[in-house]
Amino acid sequence: LSLHDALPIYRISRRLDLTKQDTPEKIERDLMQVLPKAEWINFSHRIIWHGRQVCAARSPKCGQCNLENLCYAKDKQKL
Repeated sequence: LSLHDALPIYRISRRLDLTKQDTPEKIERDLMQVLPKAEWINFSHRIIWHGRQVCAARSPKCGQCNLENLCYAKDKQKL
């Protein structure tokens, strides 16, 4: 699991309340505790894809999001 170049992982992990941390190292540590090791790489790829296609930083498409019911973002769009 490597977060250094993956802002979507940082942002979405916090939106989904998987971590409260604010540094890549601490977020990575939190995610490693909740994800099976076999899923680390797939999780990274999926969250990056999700961040680019659905949960863009400036204009999230909350109405199209499969994870919307798990999202705790303050800026979540009203459905």
